[in-house]
Amino acid sequence: MKKFDYSIAERSESVVIVGAGPSSTANMEKIIDYAEQNGSVTIVPNYSYHGLKSDYVYFTDKITFAKYMPKMTRNQRIIICQILTHLAKPWLKDHTFYKVGKHGKPVVYNADKIKMSSNGEFPYMSLGTAGFACVLLSVLFKPKRILLAGFDGPSDDYSYKIRLGEKIKYKRPAKSTKMRESYFVKRLLPFVLSRGIEIDSFKGDRLWKANKNQLGINELN
Repeated sequence: MKKFDYSIAERSESVVIVGAGPSSTANMEKIIDYAEQNGSVTIVPNYSYHGLKSDYVYFTDKITFAKYMPKMTRNQRIIICQILTHLAKPWLKDHTFYKVGKHGKPVVYNADKIKMSSNGEFPYMSLGTAGFACVLLSVLFKPKRILLAGFDGPSDDYSYKIRLGEKIKYKRPAKSTKMRESYFVKRLLPFVLSRGIEIDSFKGDRLWKANKNQLGINELN
């Protein structure tokens, strides 16, 4: 199984990443229009959305892989965390798989600063949640801009995410949620922006409480 790096990722001026937050469901028609108008490569975590062309699907854990992999249409390009390589074997004849991550390395959350090698590899055992990993991997396409959709993050009124129409409650403890919020806002988004990539998001997508104006993120109607 090949590693997913610069040698695999095709060049695209625009990349769309769709998370499972409620705003992705509310804005799905806009997301589809954006992807079509910009000729975007689309990366989605855990499953394909109906009506949205999904160029790559990313899996990071065994539970979601086991649940959603059987629902995948044939000939899908799938990126997996390296700990799932043995689970992919039964599906190799129907799909194209790539892997990311390195055994024995820390998870990306523990890194003070995100690092990436010259060939586009990330020296971490895990790249975080499937959605966060998709954001990180988007830089490998060397885009001019990316659209982040459905990255609301948990809150009192957004206590759930949506997967294929199914509401799934956030179950992480407050400390874990705070850690993920800090990583996304203070390290992941700045890492993307530091590479000269513009970030678009729709009005109403909370981006894990990121200050869009302060970071220079474009808000679309």
